Amino acid sequence: KASVIIDRRNIVLSNPMIDITERAIVLINDKLGDGTKNAD
Repeated sequence: KASVIIDRRNIVLSNPMIDITERAIVLINDKLGDGTKNAD
């Protein structure tokens, strides 16, 4: 999942709207915490 987020950050450079999605993913991952790692 980390690699996917990095790729999206690169896209954010040309598409600011995706930055909203990126931040949302970060917030969700932060709330899930270890749950996200276990999901992988």
